[in-house]
Amino acid sequence: MDYPSPCPSSAPAASAACTPDGLACEYGSDPNVSCNALYACSSAVWAASGAADAGLACDPSVEAACQPSYDMQKSLAASGSCAPPGLLCAFAQGTCGCVPPSGTPNVDAGPVTQTAKWLCVDLPGGCPFPRPRIGDGCTTPNEQCDYASCQGGVALGCTSDHVWAELPTTCPQ
Repeated sequence: MDYPSPCPSSAPAASAACTPDGLACEYGSDPNVSCNALYACSSAVWAASGAADAGLACDPSVEAACQPSYDMQKSLAASGSCAPPGLLCAFAQGTCGCVPPSGTPNVDAGPVTQTAKWLCVDLPGGCPFPRPRIGDGCTTPNEQCDYASCQGGVALGCTSDHVWAELPTTCPQ
């Protein structure tokens, strides 16, 4: 059985009435949640809980940095740098993120030469592609799908109310 989304079909007006409290809804089609509009139902009214990021990673023209296949994208991950940091490339097999270097460069080592690199995460079996939006309906409560959450993507879980919700993620340093 397909469960419908409890979210409005288009982005709600700020301060419009809503139920239930705590419902979060995402509008947009970018694999990077921060590039889409997010709304939350709080105290029975809608409020923008995250505006679409105007950063370079959200510019549709930079999607040209994504390869035509997951295998080709993964081969780039093994061989070199990427730009802009925050760009996500989503495929049915997994998601690759352009991730800034981690850690603090050694200031005594001369000029910083670290660059952002592609990191890819295989999509767990059974998880839908393309990635469902926060607030979409889902069929299997407790199902969890990680769409490269530690590479700038998102982890989603199907709630007992049959709604995809963002899961908290702890990423290694």
